[in-house]
Amino acid sequence: MEKDRIEQMLDRIEQRLDSIDVTLAKQHVSLQEHIRRTNIIEDALKPVILHVNYMHGLAKTIKIVALICSISAGIIAVLKYL
Repeated sequence: MEKDRIEQMLDRIEQRLDSIDVTLAKQHVSLQEHIRRTNIIEDALKPVILHVNYMHGLAKTIKIVALICSISAGIIAVLKYL
């Protein structure tokens, strides 16, 4: 009697494992699709990222030039005053 009960429990465990295997297989396919789509998006965004980096560099250059102009104007104003 005990042996039959153990076999039934093992059968239920096997069924659950089979169900888990099916779920894992579906998730694996879903993950592969997700990775493929992510790679496509990353490739499409590379030009945008390059443009943003370029604009950041340009903004820093403009700030530095403005700072140099401001300092120069201040020095000229002080020299004119003297």
